[in-house]
Amino acid sequence: MSSDIISLAVRRFGITIDRDDAEPADARSGAGLHSARTFEGRTAFLKVTPASLGVEALHGARRELRFYTELAAKVPLRTPPLFDSLETEAGVALLLAHAGDRLPAREWTDRAWSELGRDLAAMHAMPGPLDESWNGPQPLLAAMAEPATQTITEFWGAVLPQLSQLLAARVELRAELAAQPAVSCTATVIPATSFMI
Repeated sequence: MSSDIISLAVRRFGITIDRDDAEPADARSGAGLHSARTFEGRTAFLKVTPASLGVEALHGARRELRFYTELAAKVPLRTPPLFDSLETEAGVALLLAHAGDRLPAREWTDRAWSELGRDLAAMHAMPGPLDESWNGPQPLLAAMAEPATQTITEFWGAVLPQLSQLLAARVELRAELAAQPAVSCTATVIPATSFMI
């Protein structure tokens, strides 16, 4: 249960969870996100991935932890400092510095958008880690190996006139994709913060 890993993290990190917050947000992975405060009074963010979410979620959480410990200092995107982390049978917990309040996109300046574009371009130009252990599951390649043809056709058929040709060429397309080198990629922002990884 998520309460197990949260309790362990609270004790290990010496933090308090902000009880005045609304319901904790959920990350796209299913992990729980909680506003917290360290014993020194610093605002922080606790991200917990309980073991109950399954092997893939835990794999993703461990890869995220490796990002903060091995790659964050090298990438051209600003990321919040990692205060502490915890890996147990109950799950994975990350204690991150709060990155500040989100600014709605409609309030962004032209300069802010330009800087984001430049940073993302630099991120995607980075070579992938040489360590093969960074290579994670390839859901797109798996889906191309055994496509759900009926579902794909029902969803895309009306807007992709060449869908049948694409499906017929999937073996060649899959081989082309599989031959590409590994690259760095970004994820979406986490609610209540302004950072990307």
